[in-house]
Amino acid sequence: MHDRRGWGRGTSMTTQRDAGIERVSTLAKADAISCYLGNAGPASLSQIARALSLSTSSTHRLLGGLLKQRNVRQLPDRRYALSVSMWEIGVQALGHVHPNLLELASHATQMIAAEVGEAATLSVPLGVETLFIGRTTVPRPVPLYSPTAECRPAYCAAAGKAMLAFQGEAAFEAVCEHGLGAFTESTITRPSMLRGELAAARTAAVALNRGEIQAERFGVGVPVLGADGQPVAGFAVSIPRERWREEVVARATTTLHAHASRLSMALGYGGAVFRQDRLA
Repeated sequence: MHDRRGWGRGTSMTTQRDAGIERVSTLAKADAISCYLGNAGPASLSQIARALSLSTSSTHRLLGGLLKQRNVRQLPDRRYALSVSMWEIGVQALGHVHPNLLELASHATQMIAAEVGEAATLSVPLGVETLFIGRTTVPRPVPLYSPTAECRPAYCAAAGKAMLAFQGEAAFEAVCEHGLGAFTESTITRPSMLRGELAAARTAAVALNRGEIQAERFGVGVPVLGADGQPVAGFAVSIPRERWREEVVARATTTLHAHASRLSMALGYGGAVFRQDRLA
């Protein structure tokens, strides 16, 4: 006689597993929408659906969930945009590490922009993405820092790669499983190439973005490490393609290392990642 109770338990486990897979898929699609809005800015329902190859009904349902969570807001013209709550998520992440971390990191971002002469950004890791929460532009004579809320895929942003390089194998696998889509001809879309890029970034404590999100926009990024050696934030310098030269990259790297090292030490990090004799 067959044990129907065993079959029933198996069916229940299968159903639970399938439900779990569906939840993961839904979260991945919601993340993709947030990332798209962070990259493209405000967009209509049809624009989002078309860009992400989703059905209109599925996109509408996902946006409804993001609206309820206050991660997305709808503008008067019915387009969708990231909400201020995304910025709040990043701020809260920094606050959990150190109560004054946002203030310290914001000030460092201003100093980086002033010293390098290019725009600088402050970001935090957010799952498989990088959440930019601050940007300092460089209109002369005073660099201007302003809060922002923009998501970028971790695998092709300079600060994102710099942080991902120190997050371990599980984070790398999660990013690859989420998908390495191409934004430009320079985007890294093969896991083996990304692994090599991250290994180099871990050794040098710096990562480069060579037009991997926007073809004309390059970048240099470094991680800010906490007491446990895990990245809690990232600094980056954004450099237009026409100004991307070896001496500019070297100056940006030296400046970023100095500020990231100082802030990491303030957070209790005592490792040798930023030690000059190791980086030489």
